[in-house]
Amino acid sequence: DSNANLLPYFAQHAGEFVLLSTGTWNVTMRPGGPMTLSDEEIAQRVFFNQDPFKRPVRTSLMTAGLDYDTFSAFSNAHDEQDVDALRRVIEESNLFIVPGVMPGASAFPNAEPRIVHNESTYTLEALRQGGHLYDSLGQDYFAAINLGLAIATAHGLSGLGLPPRCNVFIEGGFAKNRNFCEALAGLCPELAISVSFENEGT
Repeated sequence: DSNANLLPYFAQHAGEFVLLSTGTWNVTMRPGGPMTLSDEEIAQRVFFNQDPFKRPVRTSLMTAGLDYDTFSAFSNAHDEQDVDALRRVIEESNLFIVPGVMPGASAFPNAEPRIVHNESTYTLEALRQGGHLYDSLGQDYFAAINLGLAIATAHGLSGLGLPPRCNVFIEGGFAKNRNFCEALAGLCPELAISVSFENEGT
């Protein structure tokens, strides 16, 4: 299905592009490009897929939706996509969420998933034993989740060797996540990041 999702973009865009197909798994696909992999990319499980025309597609996977759901469960509040909260979390720089709940499907394979708040660190195991810990942080907590996922995604895009103003299309569940999209665009000012209104390419 990920390969089939590329077809509408081949039909509409002649130049280079990247498709970020999002959901439980975020699948980043770059048709064409260099046919080499660095040691870091191999550690991140980057691989080459094929498009429907049997051409190579550099592909990476990250369980962004699973990360989002896992960390969201540690608060009884709901994500209201508060951009002011996103700005506040960036400015104050005292709340960080490191994604990667599934080993082998993380942008940072050697980093343990955790929350760092002020000077305290909470591992995923500790969080699961402690119940709902972050209700008092309100929307800042969800902004930190989305920012952590955007940083991980930007890290993955940075290794693709993309030309300036290359189109990056976000489709799927995270296309509706304003904080994620705003943060990713801010982290990658050299790219042309757009939200797709295709429900699914398939």
